[in-house]
Amino acid sequence: MSIRKYIFRYKKYILLLAVLASANTVIAFIIPFIIRVLLRNVELKNIPQNHLLYFALTLVGMYICTVSYQAFLLKFSLDFKCAEFKKLFKKLFHLKLPIIQERGPTYYTERILNSGDKLFGFVGTSVAEIIVTVLSMIISLILVFTLNKPLFLLFIALIPMNFLSYKKLNLQFQEKCVELQEVSAVNLKNVINIVQNIEAIKQCANYEPFSKMIGKYIYNWQRKTKKVNQYAMLMSATINFFTNIIRNGILLLTVYFLISNKMILADVIFINLIFTIYFNAISRLNSVNINLRDVKASLDFIAREIIAPREQETGKENLSRISTVSIKIQKFGYSSQHEILKNMQLEIKCGQGIAIVGEAGSGKTTLAKLLMRFYDDVERILINNKDIYTYSLNSLRKKMYLVSQAAYMFPGNVRENIIIGTNEIEENRLNKIINLPFFSTLIQELPNGLNTQIGEGGYNLSGGQKQKIMIARMLMHDPDLIIFDESTSSMDSRSEEMVYRDIASIIKNKIVVKMSHRLSTIKNSDLIIVLQNGEVAQTGSHSELLRTSLEYKRIFGQQIMESKK
Repeated sequence: MSIRKYIFRYKKYILLLAVLASANTVIAFIIPFIIRVLLRNVELKNIPQNHLLYFALTLVGMYICTVSYQAFLLKFSLDFKCAEFKKLFKKLFHLKLPIIQERGPTYYTERILNSGDKLFGFVGTSVAEIIVTVLSMIISLILVFTLNKPLFLLFIALIPMNFLSYKKLNLQFQEKCVELQEVSAVNLKNVINIVQNIEAIKQCANYEPFSKMIGKYIYNWQRKTKKVNQYAMLMSATINFFTNIIRNGILLLTVYFLISNKMILADVIFINLIFTIYFNAISRLNSVNINLRDVKASLDFIAREIIAPREQETGKENLSRISTVSIKIQKFGYSSQHEILKNMQLEIKCGQGIAIVGEAGSGKTTLAKLLMRFYDDVERILINNKDIYTYSLNSLRKKMYLVSQAAYMFPGNVRENIIIGTNEIEENRLNKIINLPFFSTLIQELPNGLNTQIGEGGYNLSGGQKQKIMIARMLMHDPDLIIFDESTSSMDSRSEEMVYRDIASIIKNKIVVKMSHRLSTIKNSDLIIVLQNGEVAQTGSHSELLRTSLEYKRIFGQQIMESKK
């Protein structure tokens, strides 16, 4: 999105800010006139009382305008940032998963928050400042022109020197700002990732290596900041040097006119007060240039890293129900050098209980993510005998749910974590889920039941409790295809058995795929698929595979012996 679209979207806010700021500027011009009249009357030894009153009223007017401007600016900031941050993060959620994983969620979070601030810095303040600056400069130039033509020419000379110099500086500086934002985000991400592992840090007892690691990332971040700021400081100081020559030249020239009786003291003071307003306006114009540079870097990030790598919506058909899944993958890998899956052919039907087993790295989780379309460029996956790309992403993912081993918790309480992601809350369904024995037992364990607040990362819950909440969340979404990827690995066998027994009636007419290294999880499945090096090695029931599959017996050999005991 271009900066013009943001300006157009918030034109009412900007217009009101411009009106308030313009009113403040016009009132500010009254003060030099009052002082000029007072000085002239001092020479005549006559100080009119009403002018002192006007002066006081002018200050009060400026105060009211300033407070009103700042109060409305704060409201604008709240409305703008809440709306735009929400939109930017929604765009982030549409990004391709491999790209998010490569940079890391923290990187994108930091860049989005920084970009939102820069956008508001321009839309919220700079646009109104441009209007006020132009107004201030026009009034100043008209007043000076009526008093002294040579001073008018010096006033004019300041405009191209400042504006064009800063414009050229910003063109050179923009690339450095993009680099700085990237370096800042990457190193801040690394610092946050270290601190998030506080439990592991405490286990080591030796905190020095971790402090050094954080120190290294902060040094990289601040070193880049120093280089960019050094460059900016040098260029800015050079521009200010030449600007101050003209600025002091105007001051000396007014003194010369005073000494040579070409100007009275009241007019000298008046021109210098006007010049103060004029120079502040030029300084604001320079800050607008700087804000424009920053916002261009932010818009470049949004276009290049948020919008361009979005997931492609290849299909338009709405998927209402999943009846069959057919997987025919010749080969798939995250890179051309490393194949994860190959020569894979599977047929899954509604009502079937499927288990997929294999050593770590055999491709189980990859297969699950391909079904969810977290990765594209898959040769052939059919849903209801139609290519998976025929269906819209939204309808496809609504009908599937991957309950992963990592139990993702969100800020809020337990109830909010169950219903999150559902468009409409079905209270009857929710009540049915929370009254299932496995979950009602969990609620009784928690200090405030469903209203128990979940700490960061779910630190106040056990692994098994978090996995039960994940399963309840899945049930609330009511998908047709459910993939359990080590979803009960943090539970003991008894708890796991209770969970699957309790949810059996709810999921009996769905496609259920279990991936686990635990024999008790998969042995009662209708069909067990054994993966080996990314290929289907054998398929069959538990009893069949015990007779025919060496790989199956190797994976579960120890557990089989223990079950016999």
